[in-house]
Amino acid sequence: MTEGIEERTPLERALEKGNKQILECFLKAGVDPNMRDKNDNTILYNSIKNKQSDIISVLLKYKANPNILNMNGDSALHLATRLNDIKTCNLLLSHGALLTVKNVRNQLPISIAIKENLEDLVELFIKTAPEILDIKDQTGKLLVDSSSEGMKIYIKKINNWRRRAHMLYCKNYCPMFGKLPEGVFKSLVLFL
Repeated sequence: MTEGIEERTPLERALEKGNKQILECFLKAGVDPNMRDKNDNTILYNSIKNKQSDIISVLLKYKANPNILNMNGDSALHLATRLNDIKTCNLLLSHGALLTVKNVRNQLPISIAIKENLEDLVELFIKTAPEILDIKDQTGKLLVDSSSEGMKIYIKKINNWRRRAHMLYCKNYCPMFGKLPEGVFKSLVLFL
């Protein structure tokens, strides 16, 4: 082996090239989808960093855990938020990514979105889990600063969504479909 050149495994080469078929063969053969590199990043984290949407989908299909933290305490959702990748954020959330995971800087993904003024992501996160506005750190301080002008707009929106959902729930009625059976209606309200 030549000095200074790292030997790459077939899996690493497949990932570098974004070859999802080879990755899928490795995963079917039992390779851990949560494997980490020397920097403590998972395959999923690196695939997000490299914007490899096909690889991300395959990893999540094989149960890659989107909540694993790297040595900086960042999850896959923290990274996708920093990259303003709303499609990947949606995909991660649909595969169990938690909005309540804090990194070592005590940041939630929504905190990063607010700081970077990523309005679409802030709205997505609030719609997905409105309770994230109420999360506190160890000292009792809210992690999401709701005093900024931008957050006041989001809070007004979420309160409107909550009000609409409550009114619909009380009436068991959907303006688009009329009276709905209870199970269908509860699913619809959760979607709002």
